[in-house]
Amino acid sequence: MTGIKISTDGACNGSHGPGGWAYLMTRDRVKTEASGAEPGLTTSNRMDMQAAIEALSALAEPSEVHVTTDSQYLAFGMAEWLPGWKEMHWRTASGKPVENRDLWEALDVLCHRHNVSWEWVQSSADADNQRCKFLANQQAGIPEGFEPSWKRQKEKKANARQKAKDDRVEHRKAALRKVAGLEDEIRARRADGVSWGQLSKQYGVPESLIRSIVRNRDLNAWLLDP
Repeated sequence: MTGIKISTDGACNGSHGPGGWAYLMTRDRVKTEASGAEPGLTTSNRMDMQAAIEALSALAEPSEVHVTTDSQYLAFGMAEWLPGWKEMHWRTASGKPVENRDLWEALDVLCHRHNVSWEWVQSSADADNQRCKFLANQQAGIPEGFEPSWKRQKEKKANARQKAKDDRVEHRKAALRKVAGLEDEIRARRADGVSWGQLSKQYGVPESLIRSIVRNRDLNAWLLDP
């Protein structure tokens, strides 16, 4: 397989509006770039995903690919959340349908063709990502240098989500420690008719963990599931 580095970015003119995507591909020290527009209503998340889809679709042969993005939604979705979503039939741990399923499925197919690793980067610290941002903004009709308030709010929320994710993982690790070695007991009590809620209360852990144990789900997937 060929080793390739890809930087991607997406942009949306407003929270729901025209969008643009772009990628910069480095192969054998040669850089190529591409960008495109979505004239209909879209979102920044969808354009971030579309950028990765376009880049991976442009590869003619199976490749070793390292993708960088400033989208935590894309990076963590592909690197951590996707297996759990698929196992839960495209539902989150809370039972809600996974948003943008069509694009997640397209990326999943491409990742079966290529060996892809994902990395989240801070946009301001990555020159290739900055170039992609410029191209994506251009396609979305966003003036150069313009930083909309919603974009600043998005970055602020992304940082808050990352902190919340880190805190959630720590809480879930503590829950896993509580039931370590008790999995068979929990399954047996459920088989005896004890309700999900009662088991959750008895063991002092989330009901979603109880369900994962009873259903023999990979607990590492539960740990990282949003």
